[in-house]
Amino acid sequence: MTFEKSFRVTRRELRVLSRLPESCLIGSCLENIVFGVFDSEGKIDHTIHGKQHSLSISALAGEKADKIMYMFDKGRCTVPVVQVPSEPKIFIFSAFHSNYPDLHTSIKVNVVQAPKLNIATSFELVDGNLLVPSNEGLSERQDHSLCSPSLICLLKSFVDYTALDIKEKRFSTANIFYNKHMKLDDEVAELGYQVGQLERNIKILNYQRERIVEEILELEVSVDQQQLSQIHLLVNTKEHVRKQVEEQGNTAAAAFFHLFYANTIDGPQFDYVDDIIGVVALLGIVSDYKLSSILAEYLGETYMLAIVCKSYETARALEKHSEDGAVNHNCALHAAAAAIGIRIQRRFNVICLEEIRPYRDPIYNDTQRKLAISPPRFPSGEIPNGFLGYAVNLITLDSHHSNTRTASGFGLRETLFYQLFGTLQVYKTRAEMQQASSCIDQSAVSLDGGIIVTSGIIVFGDCEPEIKFPVVPEFHGVISNSAMKILKQIEDKKGILEAKNREIEKKAQAHSKTLAKFHKKKEILCSLLPHL
Repeated sequence: MTFEKSFRVTRRELRVLSRLPESCLIGSCLENIVFGVFDSEGKIDHTIHGKQHSLSISALAGEKADKIMYMFDKGRCTVPVVQVPSEPKIFIFSAFHSNYPDLHTSIKVNVVQAPKLNIATSFELVDGNLLVPSNEGLSERQDHSLCSPSLICLLKSFVDYTALDIKEKRFSTANIFYNKHMKLDDEVAELGYQVGQLERNIKILNYQRERIVEEILELEVSVDQQQLSQIHLLVNTKEHVRKQVEEQGNTAAAAFFHLFYANTIDGPQFDYVDDIIGVVALLGIVSDYKLSSILAEYLGETYMLAIVCKSYETARALEKHSEDGAVNHNCALHAAAAAIGIRIQRRFNVICLEEIRPYRDPIYNDTQRKLAISPPRFPSGEIPNGFLGYAVNLITLDSHHSNTRTASGFGLRETLFYQLFGTLQVYKTRAEMQQASSCIDQSAVSLDGGIIVTSGIIVFGDCEPEIKFPVVPEFHGVISNSAMKILKQIEDKKGILEAKNREIEKKAQAHSKTLAKFHKKKEILCSLLPHL
């Protein structure tokens, strides 16, 4: 018997339905661009609809990609805003189906320098009198797309003022002040243009923020409520640790998080950015607060804040040196950190996974790939009382990196955490740890604060480390694999959301300062005009 299986392939095409300008001003934006998916008959394909169908925008020629996805509605999708570069150039960006990238189209726009606003040069001399244009004249001569509505009102009020107070003045008198006014007039026009630019930028950022919030809510709706509560706990706990790292001042780890979540680690000096895995403190999760504290104290802040990379080449990309071996603070991570106000003043560790001698003995066949290390035993064969396990196995791998592997196939547990902890034993109490001293080959800790660094070296006193591993009691036993994937997406989007919030705050502050300067300059200019 012969079976024949046939496939039907429908050709689709993504097109721009909106009329786009041939050119636009630097720093402006394209608004409400409508895209449509057409079938082989040239009709809008209404089956392209719902959550599984979304559009992404990817800028070409060195511009940053837009990480927002826009949903299709019966074959159509509207992109509210696309930011235009801030320098004159041919701007090319691509729109594509998020799940089917072959369904794409490219858009080319000529970005041009904005014409210079100049109010004073519109004054005219007729029969010895200085004439000032009316509001209608201003409307015809000036491109209002350069300014916000509030700014247009300010400019028109300025013209009204001049029309009332200097219309009958003689040109010979005005000529005395003309040169002084020219510079101030240019400054007012430039500040007005900057205000408009900042308002447009804030509008775009606010839309992007709203869209990210919607995407997070859509992801949360798709998860079981019990698992969702666990996801919220995990995300919030990791977020708390990350903010603590960012507050560590001028450290490489703080700079890394600020740059990573702001999506500003790019350029030739960061060719290996995809091989940067993260910071040790956020690559593992534990189920007990005391365990988190003692493991963090055992490692010390230097290793908790170490940056983890896959290869030595990646590590080398983070720092450059001059011929005499001195650190070049004008390159790589140092320069990027300085650009956001962080000066890395301490040494920092970078761990290269490919350079680590991994654990090569058997591994348990579970999702966490725990190491099959035999428990300590007395000569009688008994396991010491209070023994909780080896630290390397008490760490739960972060969901982002549970499948991270070296070129040889080794995961984070066999490389990073085995390098950091080795066969560090964990006991419930200090007394039980001391009773098991003959079974401790390398080092041990207890949940009540005991630390044996190595044979013969015991740490006394107490300490509460600032940077600790995130704590979520037994979360990995509740959250399914599908929910873990959603968790990763939620974490990514929350990181992007925080970066957007910081950017909006920065732009809002700049807008307030620039607007205040505009009002001050305009007030000075208007006070001088009666003397014309």
